[in-house]
Amino acid sequence: MPLFPAVMTRPVAEEKWKLVKKAFENLYSTVYQIGVLNKHGDLVYDDLIELIRAYLQESRAMWNVRDCDGSSFLEMIQIRWKDHTVATAMIRDLTMYLKRVNHGRTGVYEAGLRAFHEEILLNEGILERLRSILLTMIEAERRGDATDRTVISSATKMLRDLSVYRSEFEVHFIRATSQFYHEESRQHLQDHNASIYLRMVQKIIVEESLRAERYLDPTTKEILLDVLDDELLSAHKTTILEMEGSGIAAMLGGKKTEDLKLLYALFGRIEDGVKLMAEHVSRYVRSQGAEAVNALGETAETPSHFVNTISKLKQVVDDLVREAFDSDELVKSRIGATSSTS
Repeated sequence: MPLFPAVMTRPVAEEKWKLVKKAFENLYSTVYQIGVLNKHGDLVYDDLIELIRAYLQESRAMWNVRDCDGSSFLEMIQIRWKDHTVATAMIRDLTMYLKRVNHGRTGVYEAGLRAFHEEILLNEGILERLRSILLTMIEAERRGDATDRTVISSATKMLRDLSVYRSEFEVHFIRATSQFYHEESRQHLQDHNASIYLRMVQKIIVEESLRAERYLDPTTKEILLDVLDDELLSAHKTTILEMEGSGIAAMLGGKKTEDLKLLYALFGRIEDGVKLMAEHVSRYVRSQGAEAVNALGETAETPSHFVNTISKLKQVVDDLVREAFDSDELVKSRIGATSSTS
């Protein structure tokens, strides 16, 4: 007769529950008597950890990890991880009194997590495969493919719970991100003008921020955004500003306020970005002033005509500085210095 029949009446269910409850109480009481009252907590602790490790080793041998690919592999790991944490938490609850006698030793729950790391992830290349699949799925999402974010989030949370997220994942993720956008930025600069490139950078920053919030540790976001600033902006700042027909001179000349706003916002993210931008604005004002002087040198009928022309140029630039650069003091001072030396 099976211990638990498929269908139970209320009285049968109550009777079975009494048996389970009694067994639980006996386990709890036995651990207390052996570990605390008789001061053999080390025996209980060591045997428990050994049993946990033996169980994990046996379970690993039964898994068909080589037959799983991509998200299926992550899902399989997550099922095993969830089962393990639930079981370890139950063992912790049964042995909570051991804390009184095992001073200075890792708690049962924490030791159980470490056992999962050492017996599962560090064997048969599971950790390396886990990391590779995560990075591949993230790159696929960056390229526009649909990705199961839930399994990625669960996997990275597991690594955080095991205290190996930074060493075993984040370092590799940041390196892969840097390499990815190093190549992407070079290709996009070859294929597009400055305006399109800046909008692409803005879009990437938004997407990567959301990515960090969805399935990465909160502290990874700042590191990730620093990498984006380096690879997408700092590495190409002069190229962006000086792109023929679409750089900052073309934006100023065409009064492209929205492009200039975006340029100012993005260059404000990087070291000396606004300073370099201000130098290019100053250079533009200088060149436009020189062209105006040359054009008026022989045709200006009166000195006031010359002054009016230069004043109009200054007004146009002042308006752009106010509207596009939020009246940035550094930009204004560079333009002021240019005007005084022109």
